[in-house]
Amino acid sequence: MSDNALGFLNSLAAVGVVLTRADDQLRFDAPKGVMTPKLRAQIKAYKAALLDALKSPDLPPDLLYLWEERMTICLIDGGIGYGEALQAAWKQIDGMCKDQRSGAVGGVLPSVPTATA
Repeated sequence: MSDNALGFLNSLAAVGVVLTRADDQLRFDAPKGVMTPKLRAQIKAYKAALLDALKSPDLPPDLLYLWEERMTICLIDGGIGYGEALQAAWKQIDGMCKDQRSGAVGGVLPSVPTATA
């Protein structure tokens, strides 16, 4: 994930814009009046980097659902930037799955990725 894309996601989150990825498209949820033509143009300019940054991790379906849920909660209810939400989501999943790793539900989580900014 590029630092520029992460910084841009954080600046969007700071004004209430939450971007999500749907296949190769970006979707947004934003307060009324925030999505100005200038902001839309910036999102379009960063589209490839944003799609890459918003790519879901390669996880089994049950853990992917959990990861997406945790990310959404951290971003919307946590009032934190994308990088912090990413780290928080991975830490929560890691904590929830420690018992599963010992055999309850099989599967191994990847290591927690690091995010800067």
